[in-house]
Amino acid sequence: MWLKLVVFVAVLAFLAPKIFVWYFSITIDKPEGDCDFIVVGAGASGSVVASRLSEVSTERVLLLEAGEESSPNPLINIPFLASHLQYGKFDWSYWTEPQKDSSFALNDQVSYWPRGKVLGGSTSINYLVYARGTKSDFDSWDSLGAPGWSYQDVLPFFKKSENMLDPDLAKKDHHGTGGPLNVSLGYKNKMFTWFMKAANEMGLPQFDYNGHDEEGVSPIQSTTTNGKRTSAADAFLRPFANRKNFEIVCGAHVKRVLIETQSDGSKKAVGVEVVKNGESFIVKSKKEVILSGGAIGSPQILMLSGIGPKEHLNEMKIDVAKDLPGVGSNLQDHFMISLGFRLSNVDIQEFVSSKVVTLSNFASYLFHGSGPLTTTLDAVGYVKVMHDEKYNWPDIHFYLRSSPVKPDSKDVMKKLFNYKEEVGDDLHEAASSFNSDHVSDFSILIGLAHPHSSGSIKLRSSNYLDHPIIDPSYLSDTRDVTTLVEGIHFAKQFEGAEISKKFGIRMVLFMKHCSSQHGNATDAFYECLVRSLALTEYHPCCTAKMGKDPMAVTDARLRVHGISGLRVADASIMPHLTTANTQAPCYTIGEKAAHMIKQHWGLI
Repeated sequence: MWLKLVVFVAVLAFLAPKIFVWYFSITIDKPEGDCDFIVVGAGASGSVVASRLSEVSTERVLLLEAGEESSPNPLINIPFLASHLQYGKFDWSYWTEPQKDSSFALNDQVSYWPRGKVLGGSTSINYLVYARGTKSDFDSWDSLGAPGWSYQDVLPFFKKSENMLDPDLAKKDHHGTGGPLNVSLGYKNKMFTWFMKAANEMGLPQFDYNGHDEEGVSPIQSTTTNGKRTSAADAFLRPFANRKNFEIVCGAHVKRVLIETQSDGSKKAVGVEVVKNGESFIVKSKKEVILSGGAIGSPQILMLSGIGPKEHLNEMKIDVAKDLPGVGSNLQDHFMISLGFRLSNVDIQEFVSSKVVTLSNFASYLFHGSGPLTTTLDAVGYVKVMHDEKYNWPDIHFYLRSSPVKPDSKDVMKKLFNYKEEVGDDLHEAASSFNSDHVSDFSILIGLAHPHSSGSIKLRSSNYLDHPIIDPSYLSDTRDVTTLVEGIHFAKQFEGAEISKKFGIRMVLFMKHCSSQHGNATDAFYECLVRSLALTEYHPCCTAKMGKDPMAVTDARLRVHGISGLRVADASIMPHLTTANTQAPCYTIGEKAAHMIKQHWGLI
């Protein structure tokens, strides 16, 4: 049966793109003539900006995407198979520099960073969690020099995008209905029910994490429609691509923004240089260029265009158009550790199937839009574990993932996360000690919501094809280690809940060299685990932050300081990370950017 399913999915994956191109393509090969607005990057923010600007029929809008046009590819459409999109043609496949203070269990202490290289950007390959962040996140942005970005300012734009499909949540005044982006509640298994009850016993209420409260536990809200992934391309591009003033070009890699010196000595963006199929061409903009290449792509394009730290640009032999030292700095990312749990008084099969990709689950997905193939994570929670006099926001977010970890997962773990061979050996040893075919029945992921550590993006060379130097500097600030250690202590409290005792639930942690050095269940052991096993959550941001300080790259209206006609609209403009996943904020950044651009040009 398994072989038949694999063959079926493979045939679909092979045929669907061809059928799609023949009948449903929404792109053109190459633009002709000047445009009013050029948007670079078709991820969450860029898709929204381009789509909203094209609502004004008098304005010609061009959207450029370096990746391919997405299609009804089953790997993209089925949420559970998200990890299978990594390393493929839809992924930029970035790697970080070796880390000094973390990633000790990874080969060369290097992390793999997948980012979407496809129409829809990372919304086409991500884990679909729709999490806005907390009220405190946006109020902090406002206070840090970005007026107009407080929670009350951004809430209307969250609601504008959203079409909440859950009828109970749709009644809440902080949710939107009728927007292009469908949001629904995830699939719930019995493990989800245990998790919610155990958390309630620990004093965490059930809450709507996209509402006004900032601590609690919740089912996942995901960007899915009847169990199928809804990407930015699905929501904001395909329904509107027939507008005569809207053009989308894929396979279009932007080398640089064209900057001209005006008669008064000021600098202005007037277009972009693009390479497609080996051919270089220029497209001019009459009004603005908007960069939406993400936290990696946007600072890279800015620096290749001569906008960035002058010392670094001189080193790369790039003419300096504008010295902006903040370009590429302030790189932040959520960092998490996966903690395993076992049940001893009940069979895991009573909670969740150990096999997800089965013919019956595939049929449930196809015909009913339900079942475990429609989800990636099962539940989410926010909690504050440390005392911080400055901020009262949650410093830990945590997720339930109800999938057993087996020793034969080591090849997958090595490929997806770059874990060393010895980690797989530890899995085998741990499973043997339990006389079991798996190490843990389910996992709780503990994530650092607001890291103090920050890194940088720098050019590797002046060649636009070279991936930049990515150094997140994970755990370089010891406060992050302390917070994650406290997060592990918090997760261990799940053992003590009465409902957990009923099922014999206990946390099992394995890392041979950590236990041999520090014993088990000590802070030193937990720190060793954190510095060895913790991983990226794929949420890079903040590398072209908005604000007024010397390291700010844009103002609060996302205009690049010192260059007219140029804005940045994506995760890179965040002053700091939001409490959880960055997909929802990126949609709202796009909505607010489009609104401000229309205001500026008198289009609303």
